[in-house]
Amino acid sequence: FMAFMSRARRGMNVFGLPQHAFPIILYAATVGVAASPFRFWLRPTRAWLARNTAAVLAAPFVPVTFAANFVGDYMTSMARVFVDLDYGVCFIVRGGWEVEAGAVCSDRDLEHALLTAL
Repeated sequence: FMAFMSRARRGMNVFGLPQHAFPIILYAATVGVAASPFRFWLRPTRAWLARNTAAVLAAPFVPVTFAANFVGDYMTSMARVFVDLDYGVCFIVRGGWEVEAGAVCSDRDLEHALLTAL
């Protein structure tokens, strides 16, 4: 984070990486920690969250518990965050930094509506 901020605010390139590499590293580290099977960074809590997220996504077919209801309510409150996450992943995967700002990922209204509905 500090390397990204020094690059963004002062133009200093600490590691010699292009500016778009820092969000890629952040997303990869977040997914890596969340999916890690090793016993660090609150593994029981990550397993509980994954189990209840699966229960939320399968809610019409499985009984709903209080924990699944809590996670589902939290996910409902994060609708805008999920849309922004979708845009960030699209930006990284489709190479949005190579064309003018936002031209690649801005015309996906149907996908944004579906993510907001989830």
